[in-house]
Formats: sequence, C-alpha cells, structure tokens
Amino acid sequence: MAIYKKKAAIISSYAYIRGHNNYGSIFQYYALQQYLKKFDVDSCWIRYMFPVWSMYKDLIKKTVNSLLYGFRLKNIWNHIKTQIAFRKFMYDKCNLSERKYDSIDKLKQNPPEADVYITGSDQVWGGWLEANYLTFVPNGKKKIAYAASFGKRQLTEEHLFHVQAWVQGFDAVSVRETSGVDICHSMGVKAQCLLDPTLLIDEVDYLPVGVERLEKGRYVFCYFINEKNFDNFRLEDIIAYSKRQNAILKITGIEGPEMIIPLRYLYQYSPEAWLNHYKYAECIFTNTFHGIVFSIIFQKQFCVLLQKGVAAKQNERIYSILKLFELEDRILDSNKSIENIIAKPINWDNIEKIKEKWRLKTDAFFHEYLNI
Repeated sequence: MAIYKKKAAIISSYAYIRGHNNYGSIFQYYALQQYLKKFDVDSCWIRYMFPVWSMYKDLIKKTVNSLLYGFRLKNIWNHIKTQIAFRKFMYDKCNLSERKYDSIDKLKQNPPEADVYITGSDQVWGGWLEANYLTFVPNGKKKIAYAASFGKRQLTEEHLFHVQAWVQGFDAVSVRETSGVDICHSMGVKAQCLLDPTLLIDEVDYLPVGVERLEKGRYVFCYFINEKNFDNFRLEDIIAYSKRQNAILKITGIEGPEMIIPLRYLYQYSPEAWLNHYKYAECIFTNTFHGIVFSIIFQKQFCVLLQKGVAAKQNERIYSILKLFELEDRILDSNKSIENIIAKPINWDNIEKIKEKWRLKTDAFFHEYLNI
C-alpha cells in the first residue's frame, strides 16, 4: 500500500454526477486524483450531494421531456442503466470521502480531514454554490482552486456579489479558460490559466495498452450535449458522411440531444466503454469541451460544432481549448465541408509539445502551493 505525504480533499461535480451522465465531469476528478499521486498526495472526492428529492426531480424532468419530444422509453432506460455504470466507476476507480454531505452546514460541522482543500476542475464556479468556494474549510488549512471554470466570459453583478469575497479567500487560484483570469482580476484576485485535469494524464492512464475494441467494424463516433435543435448538429451531413466512409454511426447524446437524435444512432455507455469508443473511432464529431479533449488524448481527427441559442455560452470553453492547441480550424460551420476538415492533418507532435509545456506549468503550480 502506498504511503502518501499529504492528503487532499477535492470538491467538484459529485453532486451533478449523481443525477447526470456527464463523462467529462467524472473523468476530470479521476484524472486529478491520478495526477496528484505523482506528488505523493492522496486525494478524496468530497461526496457533496443535492437532497435526494432533487435527483428524483431530475428523473421526472427527463421523463416529462421524453413525453414532450415523443415518448422514448429507450432514453429513460439508457439513463438509468448508465447511471448505474457511473456509480460503479465512482466506487471502483475514484477515492470518495467517507461521509456524504447534503448541506453546507454539515460540511462546516464535520469536513473531511485533509492538509489541503481543492475546488475544481469543471464549471464549479458557474454559479454560487457555496461549497464549491470552500467556505467550509477549517481556519489555517490551505485552499486551492485548480482549473476552475466560470463557464462564461463575464459574470453578472449578482454572481460577482455572491462570490467575490469567497474567491478572495483562496491561497491560490488557477482557472481553465483565459477569460477566467480576467474575471478573477476584476475581483482583485491573481489567477493563472492551467490545463483541465483530463489533459494531465495520458491515454494509457485511461485505458490499458492493447485493450480490446468493443465495436468490431468501422464507425464514426459523436458526442453531443445540451442542444435540442436537430439542425444545429448538421446531422444529415454527418449521416451521409458516415455512409460514404462505409462506417456505422454511433452517437452519445446527453442533456438534450437524446430527445431528437434518431434512436438507431443513439447510445449511452459506461465511462470505460465511452473511452473505448473514442479510442477506436475513425473520427469524432462533438460540440463539447471534453469531447475535444479526448479527441486530443486519443489523437483522433475531429470536427467541432458550436452550440447555439441559450447553450452558446458554452462555446467560451470550446474556443479556449481550440486556441490553446492551435486547432481553431476544426470548427465545422455551415460553409465548411466535413471531408475538408477531417482530411486536414493535425500536427500531433506540436500538440504534444503544447501539452507538455502546460503540464510543466501545472507541476510548478502544485510544487509551489503544496510545498513539496
């Protein structure tokens, strides 16, 4: 059994994952957990939960949405089945806090013991959920924000009013998007931009070398989130492209797309199976931040579709990651051909150099603020 020098308690998206099947959210914690081991830091994921009734409310909401968009029993079954798989991954692969907490008061009364407390990554600062700002941490204990995301370019005055003092109480702040640096600066807080945790570990840390592929034939893989407008996916073009490539089409859609995507293409997977589909896909289509990240990790040709309407604010993080890796030309808009983007080579050597440079910045951040 490994002996660790320090203990970290991390709060991120556990409450969200308890009711939603979001692959990026679960892997960002897993990646940070694995990364911190290189510093001899043992970590636990604080099991901060919304009240049980809210999870049932989410399931009822999904059922109602399914009725509104044309009853889809497969969607409800997929959600429940995948939730079970997510729970299994959390209990098998993620270090979880001994206690569960369903209120900030309970966290303040009896927080998990740790040398350092970390919030992030993911959109922990997209709202003003108090626990995500580590207000429960005992006096004298170190508080760090790692690659925290506001999920938007600017904050409303109300948002700023709620969180400014909390953010000012951190010992060190790093954010995931460059816009987050500016937001922190407006609060009088010094912050730096660092990599999302999922980019701190390698492909082999997610899937063993030589892992058997789950799909025997050629396939095109899509990962979509939020959108409920069929036209925003250029889905007919993607279907036609898959047929021209003599490849089947597999789509994972969550938080909206599953309501409108034809059922013959729609799948939800366990976290491990989702990774497997990334690894062996011919190419990737996505409209999500972590959809891009795992295309980079598995070195896949990919196209990015921007989100529109209310969900367009999510594009801030998409622009940020594409700019970081000099991949802005992967955006598929109405004027571009799928073939032209997929055929354009990606300089993976350059991608790895960029990744390594930013990993070194993260190493320096933790060396300084963990005092190791």
